[in-house]
Amino acid sequence: MRLILVTIMVALVFVQPSFSWYYTYNGQKDCAPQKTPENGEKWCMFQRRSHELGAVCYFSCREGFILTGASTNKCTLTQGGRAAKFNVTGGKCELPGAADNHSNRTGPFYIYPAAKPNYHLSWDSNNRLVLTNVTGKHHMFYIIKPGSNGHLDTVSFQSAADPTLYIVKEAQGLKVLQKKQIHPSLGSWETVTSFFIFQNKFQSGYYGIQPIKRPNLYFIYTLTNTVTLQWSYRQSVFNPKKASFFWKDP
Repeated sequence: MRLILVTIMVALVFVQPSFSWYYTYNGQKDCAPQKTPENGEKWCMFQRRSHELGAVCYFSCREGFILTGASTNKCTLTQGGRAAKFNVTGGKCELPGAADNHSNRTGPFYIYPAAKPNYHLSWDSNNRLVLTNVTGKHHMFYIIKPGSNGHLDTVSFQSAADPTLYIVKEAQGLKVLQKKQIHPSLGSWETVTSFFIFQNKFQSGYYGIQPIKRPNLYFIYTLTNTVTLQWSYRQSVFNPKKASFFWKDP
C-alpha cells in the first residue's frame, strides 16, 4: 500500500507542472510566437512553450553582426488582462553600419569591366577577387552607399549570397572576406571595405574604383582574370578598359 501511495505522489509531481496558473490565467491565450532573428539566435526561459505567459526571451547575433533593438522581452498581459503580448519586439541582427545603410543599398548587381562585359566579379577558392562568366547569387554584389566608414563619397561591396562577406583591400590585392578574417595590421574594417568610385575616370560611362587609403591605385583585372590593384600613372602597362567597371541587374 505504501508503495502505491509513493508511486501516485511521484506521478503527480511529473503530471502537475509548477506555475500551472500561467497557462490558464484568466483564460488568456499565450503570446504570438516570435521568430528567431536572421543571422542570430533566440533562447527563452519558460515552462511549456517559449511564447507562454511569463516567458522571457533573449536575442543575440552570430559573429560579424550587431543586435539592433531589444535584447530581451517578456510575454505579459495587456489590455487590462484581456490579452497577452510580448512587451517589446525582439531585436534584429544587422551588419556593422548596415542598419543605417539598407535604405541606400542597391542591387544585387553583376559588376563587370568594360573590356569583358560578359564576365563579372566573384571570388575563387582562396577568396581572391576574380572575373567569372558563371551566373548566380554567389557572383553578385550589393552596393552600399555610403560605405562602411560612413563617408558620403564612398561605397562598400557586399556579397548577395552571404551578407558577412565584403570586397576587402588587402596588402597584396583584393579579396572577399568576413570581418574576422581581417588582420589588424591592414587597418580597420571600415577602412578596408570602403572605396571611392569615379564616374568616367578612364572610360565614358564606367567607373574607376579606388581604395580610400591608396590614391592612384585602382581595380584592374589581369590576364588570369584575377582582379587586383594597379597604379594608374604607369601608362605603359595600365589599360583603361581593364580598370573601368559598371554594374547591371541580373
